[in-house]
Amino acid sequence: MKISGKLKKFSSEISVPSDKSITHRLFIFALSSKKESVIRNPLLGADTLSTLTIVEQLGGKVERQEKIIIIKGKGLRDFDEPTDILNCGNSGTTIRLFSGLLASERKGLFILTGDNSLRNRPMGRIIRPLSIMGANIFSRKNFLAPLAIVGNKSGLNGINYEMPISSAQLKSCLILAGLKANSDSIIVEPFPSRDHTELILSYLGINIKKINNSIYVYPSEDLNPFDLTVPGDPSSAAFFVVLAILIPGSKLLVREVCLNPLRIGYIEVLKRMGAKITLEYSSFSPEPIGNIFVEGTEKLTATNIFPEEVPKIIDEIPIISIAMALAEGKSEISGAFDLRKKESDRINAICFNLKNMGIKVTEKEDGFIVEGPNEIRSSNIKTFDDHRIAMAFTIAALLADGESQIDNPSCCSISFPDFYDKLKEL
Repeated sequence: MKISGKLKKFSSEISVPSDKSITHRLFIFALSSKKESVIRNPLLGADTLSTLTIVEQLGGKVERQEKIIIIKGKGLRDFDEPTDILNCGNSGTTIRLFSGLLASERKGLFILTGDNSLRNRPMGRIIRPLSIMGANIFSRKNFLAPLAIVGNKSGLNGINYEMPISSAQLKSCLILAGLKANSDSIIVEPFPSRDHTELILSYLGINIKKINNSIYVYPSEDLNPFDLTVPGDPSSAAFFVVLAILIPGSKLLVREVCLNPLRIGYIEVLKRMGAKITLEYSSFSPEPIGNIFVEGTEKLTATNIFPEEVPKIIDEIPIISIAMALAEGKSEISGAFDLRKKESDRINAICFNLKNMGIKVTEKEDGFIVEGPNEIRSSNIKTFDDHRIAMAFTIAALLADGESQIDNPSCCSISFPDFYDKLKEL
């Protein structure tokens, strides 16, 4: 695909796709109720469809209507043994959350796999604590998928576990295992990570408590059914927010987005750099939701991002790097080693494309340093088949001088199937 640069100022209102993280969880939570749940406005991208397919394989009855999914679940302890492998596609959330949910089954065989990228992403972080709890979980060499889970007739024990990294996927995996364990669990994370699992479970009546960075999980019965609407994905909004900021005179309204504080760390970073962003809240249960107002900024200044901030911006670092490229001064990101274990090695992918676009960047093991301001030049963009890299550098190409070529724009369908159509709306 060819992309012409030097986009002119614009004034627009847009909506973005529904939140991917929340959609995954609502599908899984609906399976864990024995009654009928309604999920309105879910994201039906490649990742979440992997989760929905597995819900059906485990016995959930799924009815698809326009912008609505209705699921009659099986409860927490009555899943069907699947007749085939459970294919998680490219979704780390799917394989890690289902591993926690299925590890505490007392019977059955469950085999979870995915595409080549997923089969080479780290699973030791979930295998180790689940094994401590008593799970029969097996993997390839070096803790890689496919994963095989064999039911443990004695069930799992609770765990008191200090997580080595802040990861919402790891935390959610252990929470789901803890809900079906024989005793209480305490899960401690180094820094707060996105908390959709805790918020929604609490909303559904589950006894789960958070004190500072510790989450207390108590064995539970089946989840209550629910009728919830999925808000817009703040990570998808980030690409348009940054684009509007970087074109002086532009104005943008992004409607009905999840404004969970642990999901909008990128807005804090951008405001620190001088961006003009205003939030307007419309509801707060179970997640804060509202609008994002953005104005183009004449000048951004460099900033540093430290390890404790990374869990709140882990998905937005690729697009933040574009803002850093045009900011005055030296910006540095540290403590983001986990970016090397995503759909691609995102640290390498970011630095590769920034260099090709004429940006002064230095790659580090756990992040990178960008010196600005830079003139972005057109380039052949390599997506590394990673949706967030593709979208971030499409935005960079729109700001470049000349015409760029992007090698695999279709990978955006993982989280944002109509990304390029939304750009045309601007």
